[in-house]
Amino acid sequence: MRKIINLGLIAFLTLSFSSCCVKYKNLVYIQDKYTNTSDTIQTSKNQEIILRTGDNLYINLIGANIEELGIYYRDVRSSAYRELLALQGYMIDPEGNINFPMIGKTQLAGLTIKEARDLIQSKIDEFIANVVVDIRLLNYKITILGEVARPGTYTFDQREVNLLDALGAAGDCSANADRRRVIILRKEAENTKAETLNLLNSDFIANPYFWLKPNDVIYVKPTRSKTVAANSPLLSVILSSLSVTATLILYISYLKD
Repeated sequence: MRKIINLGLIAFLTLSFSSCCVKYKNLVYIQDKYTNTSDTIQTSKNQEIILRTGDNLYINLIGANIEELGIYYRDVRSSAYRELLALQGYMIDPEGNINFPMIGKTQLAGLTIKEARDLIQSKIDEFIANVVVDIRLLNYKITILGEVARPGTYTFDQREVNLLDALGAAGDCSANADRRRVIILRKEAENTKAETLNLLNSDFIANPYFWLKPNDVIYVKPTRSKTVAANSPLLSVILSSLSVTATLILYISYLKD
C-alpha cells in the first residue's frame, strides 16, 4: 500500500511541475528543418508597397553641387530623430498628390516607391542636372501585441520588413507565447483581414503575410497554461502547497522505511 501511495505522490509531483514548465517543443521555430545538413526554405515573394493617401514620404535630393540644390537638399544625417524627419516629410493628400517645390503637385498615390522615385526624378531632371532622388516611407509602422518581450509600435527604415524582423525588434516571443497561432491583422480597403501563422513549421515563410505592410498588427497569443495561471492565481498557490506537502510525505515515508 505504501508503494502505491508513493507512486501516486510521485505522479502528482511530476504533473504539478510539468504544468508549470514550458515544453521545449513549443519554443523552437521551424522545427521541420532542423537537420544535420543545410536546407532550403521556400520564401514567398514580397509584394511592393503601394503608396496611398496619408503616407508620409521623406524625399531627399542628392547631388555633387549642394548649393545648386538649395532648399531641395535635405541631409538625413542632420536629423537625429525620426520625429524630425517626419516634419520634413511630404504627406500624400486626399487627392493622392504631394506638393513638391519646383515641380508642384505630383500624383503619387497608387504608385510603388520605385515608380514614385522615377516620376519625381524625371521631373527634377528638367530643372537640375546630376541629381539623384531618394524616397523613404516614414510611416512604415508595425504594431506588435501579446506575448513578446516589448509590445508596442515600431517604425522601420528598411524597405522590406518580414515577421521575424518585427518579432526581433520586439525582443522575440516570450516563453508563454503560442508560436503556433501568431495572428497578422491587415487593413485592406474597407475590411481587415486576419491570417494565422504557425512559426513551428517553415511553411509560414512561404505565406504572403510573412512580408509585412505598413500598419500591420501582429498579435502573439498566450498559451493555455499562461491563461489558466493568469486567471487562477489561487490555483498556483494550491498546487505549490500540495507539492511541498507531497514532498514532505515522501521524505517522511522514506525515513520510516
